[in-house]
Amino acid sequence: MAEQRYYWLRLKRDFFKRHDIRIIESMPNGKDYLLFYLKLLCESVDHDGNLRFSDQIPYSEEMLSTITNTNIDIVRSAINIFTQLGMMDILDDGTIFMNEVTKLIGSAVDNDNANRQRRFREKQKELALQERYECVTKNNESKSNSKNKSKSNSKSEIKTLIEDFGWGDEEFISAFIGFVEMRKSIKKPLTERAMKMILNKLEKLADDMNTRIAILNQSVLHSWQDVYEFKTENKTKEIAPVVVTEDETERLLRLTKGMQE
Repeated sequence: MAEQRYYWLRLKRDFFKRHDIRIIESMPNGKDYLLFYLKLLCESVDHDGNLRFSDQIPYSEEMLSTITNTNIDIVRSAINIFTQLGMMDILDDGTIFMNEVTKLIGSAVDNDNANRQRRFREKQKELALQERYECVTKNNESKSNSKNKSKSNSKSEIKTLIEDFGWGDEEFISAFIGFVEMRKSIKKPLTERAMKMILNKLEKLADDMNTRIAILNQSVLHSWQDVYEFKTENKTKEIAPVVVTEDETERLLRLTKGMQE
């Protein structure tokens, strides 16, 4: 005769004080979500946390709505919420795994078969977590590559903008990109409209490209948000020597001698 087993849920005294439970309860229809959650726990308790209609057929949302006597809209919203909060996992074969059952389950018998099932369940959970980690890692790498590509496109757009002004000088383009990067570093990034205004102002400040480059470098050096007329270093004016002729020297000597007498 097969050994009969009895199961129960062991809810902790602070179950309804848990952060995830409180968050759900505070939502519109929150109490309906929690009642549906408890029904799923009870339904999965003698299946080691797994919920399936049969080995061949997983539960659909409509089937869960029927067996728990829950509105189908509540079922759909609740499954989405439980999955996001890590209270439930949907495995690749459609099996619903209730993560909390392993912590809450109680059994009248604890034999080798139960231990094997528990180890199998834990292994499945580890594999699910590993798949989730790999998925997150790939998404982060994709975002990083996208960010680098966006940065490259940004420099390309700046170059195109400058060339639209008829300025294709590579040294000027490099200086202007340096000015744009400086504005980013001081938390004052330039919009495309602002870049055009800077280019228009440079055109008015200087006619030659070298002076325009010097103006940009001047602003980068001082972390100025705008561009200004290029300031050259002030040089001390040389005083021309005074040349005194021989006749003038004799006149000064006579004048000096007369003042002494």
